[in-house]
Amino acid sequence: MLHYLPEGTELTAKRFRDWGNLRYALRSVESYADWINHVFIVTNGQVPSWLNTGYHKVSIVKHSDIFRNLSHLPTFNAQAIETHIHRIPGLSKSFLYMNDDFFFAQTVELEDFYSKETGFKIRFGAERVPEYIDKCNKLTEHLDDIEVVGTQCDNSDCEWDGQKCITAKQSTIALASRYGSFFGSLFYTSLTYYRAFGHAQRGVPAHAPYIIDIDVMNALQDRFSEEWERTSKNRFRDPICFQYSFAYYHFLIHSQQQNMCQGAGAQPIATNLYHYTDYAYFATGNSTKLEKVLTSFLRKKNKKFVCLNDHMGNKYSDAEIARNGDVIAKFFQEYFPERSKFEIN
Repeated sequence: MLHYLPEGTELTAKRFRDWGNLRYALRSVESYADWINHVFIVTNGQVPSWLNTGYHKVSIVKHSDIFRNLSHLPTFNAQAIETHIHRIPGLSKSFLYMNDDFFFAQTVELEDFYSKETGFKIRFGAERVPEYIDKCNKLTEHLDDIEVVGTQCDNSDCEWDGQKCITAKQSTIALASRYGSFFGSLFYTSLTYYRAFGHAQRGVPAHAPYIIDIDVMNALQDRFSEEWERTSKNRFRDPICFQYSFAYYHFLIHSQQQNMCQGAGAQPIATNLYHYTDYAYFATGNSTKLEKVLTSFLRKKNKKFVCLNDHMGNKYSDAEIARNGDVIAKFFQEYFPERSKFEIN
């Protein structure tokens, strides 16, 4: 991996740390979503030692099975891998996508993700991604606590560059590069959509499972082929990548708006959910606080979808990381004590 690492790039341990979530995510599928036909686990060929590879409902998919351009491999970038998951051989036309830090905490049904009456159900958080509005004036939206203010244009040919006349594409890349890989990729995708579709209040999707339609994803990647190609070839996380769920959800929304403008399609493509109560998000960090919220959740068990995300960067001590690991292991063992068929007996 270090052979491919760009000079000056710092590796973040949380991108490679394993809390054992996958085992319990699969237990949650068996316990609460037995209508799921098959589970495809995408790895670089690694197989967990505990996984029952003889079970007919699970398959390991290697990166080389789905990447179109094998020169983009090896990759250590989840954004690049996501770009190709709809190419898994044998995948249903519509499939449920989960990261390994998701799990189901109650019974879930297909209608929690999609119905004919609502179309795809899109769960958004409170965050909005900033974008340039009124051509070159300024960015007026907030992303977490960051306010970004743009510069005035030098002339009408330079859409938002206040220093020298460069292309809008170059300006988009320069702006997104100011931020980290996650927020930068949101910003980059939002600016690209602003140029393609115009101004909109584009929210950040909740970090939760959702359904992908292969035909929609193919149309999205055909429309923005250059951006997806750039995302695919980035071996490590980078601000200049399309953010997968954000790009997909807002493409669905644009498609629905386009259909409405054309007077076509009475059946909705998507429904936006902002005030949902079926989702919880927990993050590692302070082990005492984490233990408190997870213990409370064990008593309540009042959500369907849960994300237990790793927020521990390189500043955390080995001792604190170990304490977080102990808290997580205890929580999962209490919530999902029974071994699933996905595991070796």
